[in-house]
Amino acid sequence: MSDPQDQNTSSITAGKSGLDLTEEDALRYHLSLEPPSWPHRWGWVTYRTAYARDLDAGWAALQRRIRDAMANHVDNNAEEVTFSEDMASKRDFVFVEDTGLEGVSAEALRTGTFQPWALAEASGVDGSAFRGARYDYFLQADEEALRSVLGMSNKEDGNVRYPPHVNIVQAWPDVDSEFDDDDGEDQAQSGGDPGEGPMDRMKLPLDELGVHSYTELNSPDMWYVLLRSAQVKCAPIRT
Repeated sequence: MSDPQDQNTSSITAGKSGLDLTEEDALRYHLSLEPPSWPHRWGWVTYRTAYARDLDAGWAALQRRIRDAMANHVDNNAEEVTFSEDMASKRDFVFVEDTGLEGVSAEALRTGTFQPWALAEASGVDGSAFRGARYDYFLQADEEALRSVLGMSNKEDGNVRYPPHVNIVQAWPDVDSEFDDDDGEDQAQSGGDPGEGPMDRMKLPLDELGVHSYTELNSPDMWYVLLRSAQVKCAPIRT
């Protein structure tokens, strides 16, 4: 049986239009579900894991894209508007640039870096019934992602390039969905059937970085909806 809180979260998110909720309303509701001891912040947490100098411009561009994508939200008139002062003050982007993370795998980044950070910011988040997008996911800008932001071809195969994207990783995946860095990672990100490979990370198109996707991901079931869409949008392009 599903958790009643999970059901409420899904209905708030998926039923936004029927409840006349704006994206800001949805964000505010989800923050209200957090324990009082948490900081009640929202915004992507992003790690850079590739440090070649020719990728510096890609990292800078990615940060701009993330900030711009989360600057406004859509109101009930389908118009893009700025956030209230209260919600804007709670917006907090975390961009981690540490050469010690060069080439680190998503699994190592998850257990060795993100999870300890999340537990320090939100005590008990690992056992919480509701974590929200800020603590359920993180973004990873590896070499392939940064090359895609710059419109560069794949390093291993110059005849292939990927649409602009950044990797998004589940921070606390179900055991059954965990990927093996050696056996299935490429398949999971190649644009194949979601049922064929690991399902706890994907290439997220840059046009999915906005508030809409962020609020949708507060409902755990939306991960699999986004997974299917992202695998189509980020399928490799052969030039």
